[in-house]
Amino acid sequence: MAVTIDRCAEREIGDVVRFLDEYWERGHALVVNRRLLDWQYRNPDGSYSFIVARAGGEVAGLLGYICTRRYDPALASDNVVWLTTWKVRDDAGFAGLGIAMLQRLSALEPHVAIGAVGFNVATRPTIPTAPTSCPITSSRSSAATCVCFSR
Repeated sequence: MAVTIDRCAEREIGDVVRFLDEYWERGHALVVNRRLLDWQYRNPDGSYSFIVARAGGEVAGLLGYICTRRYDPALASDNVVWLTTWKVRDDAGFAGLGIAMLQRLSALEPHVAIGAVGFNVATRPTIPTAPTSCPITSSRSSAATCVCFSR
C-alpha cells in the first residue's frame, strides 16, 4: 500500500481532528476548540501546520509544528520550526514513517532549525543522533529534553 506525506490541506482538517481525538488524546483542546486549532495551526492560505501521512486514504501519522515566523514576519529568514503533536498509529505498519514525516517537513518548510521540547519515552528513540540535545528541568516532570536540529 502506498503512503503519501504532505502538508494538511484545508479539506483534510476534519481527518486531523478525528486522528487527534482517537490516537492522540480523546477530547484534547485542539479537538474540542476549533478557534484554538485555527489560531495555532491555520495558515493564511487555508492549509494547516500539520504533516499528514496517509495509507489507503486513512491518516496513518501526524506531525504538527509551529513556525516562529508565524508570530513575527521579521523572523522569516531565521525561522525555527517547533514540533508539537508527533504520532504514528501503532497499526500503521510502516517502519520509519515518523522520520519520513520529519524529513518531509524539513523539505517543505524553510528553516534554520527544527526543535522540540518534552520528548517522551516513545519519541526519544526516533532522535538518537540529534546534533544538539540538552536536558532541562520542567515543572511537569523531573526531566525533559529540548532537542534542536539545525541545517
